[in-house]
Amino acid sequence: AWSAADGWSGDTLALWTDGTGREVLVWRLAWESREEAVEFERAYRLLIPRFRVPPLLATAPSPGLKGNFWAGPSGAAYLTRAGRVVTAVWAPDLETIAAVIPALP
Repeated sequence: AWSAADGWSGDTLALWTDGTGREVLVWRLAWESREEAVEFERAYRLLIPRFRVPPLLATAPSPGLKGNFWAGPSGAAYLTRAGRVVTAVWAPDLETIAAVIPALP
């Protein structure tokens, strides 16, 4: 686990709400190199299903979207990497994630 954190260059965490109590957590992490970002992405991809009870299941992305998606009765998650930056999104459902992705910088 610690080796997956080597090369960490910083991160931001944002909690977005829609006024009805629904929340979206966006975590963006920067790495010193693309290789470090890939290593973290691989490790985090293995952990995502275990963060919720019952566990989330991998699912196909919405049409036109890239990345890894998980969903289940306890919520949904999204993980993607662009170069040295890894982005994780946690939301109540896949529809919310699909709506948030275009707003990500």
